[in-house]
Amino acid sequence: MDYEENKNERGIALITTLLLMVLGFTVVVTLIVMVTQGTQITGIEQRYTTALDASKGGADFIINMIRNDLTLPPVIANAAGPSGSACLRQKLTSTTSAANWSSCAANASTADPTDEPDITFILNNYLVSVKIIDTKESSTDYYYTIGIRSQVPNSTEHAEISILYRQEK
Repeated sequence: MDYEENKNERGIALITTLLLMVLGFTVVVTLIVMVTQGTQITGIEQRYTTALDASKGGADFIINMIRNDLTLPPVIANAAGPSGSACLRQKLTSTTSAANWSSCAANASTADPTDEPDITFILNNYLVSVKIIDTKESSTDYYYTIGIRSQVPNSTEHAEISILYRQEK
């Protein structure tokens, strides 16, 4: 009888060991998946933060231009204005309407900053598009609604912000 009991105990010990090994492998695989996903999420967050910072840089850039009454981007910024300085001048000095913005393309007042942007430039490998979407005027101030989008060219990763800026006349 002792031989039969010893044989059964070895079988149970083998099954228990195999189950513990499977459980251990499952834990290891789960940890590896979690670490990999965490690394991917961290990378996405870092790229978004960089894109957001580039958009904020675009906001600072257009605000500086408005404050200094510039209709062309400073040469040091290596920026371009596809819609031209006449359009930007009209956007800065007159309220939004097709008649007031006659130098601008027909879709100049759409909300998409990448559709006929007023200024584009590269900042930290991100294409930053800045666009004055709407201009309102009071007796003492101009109010600008500005859209800014930064994006790595040929990528879907981007950050987009809109700001409302008041400038005294």
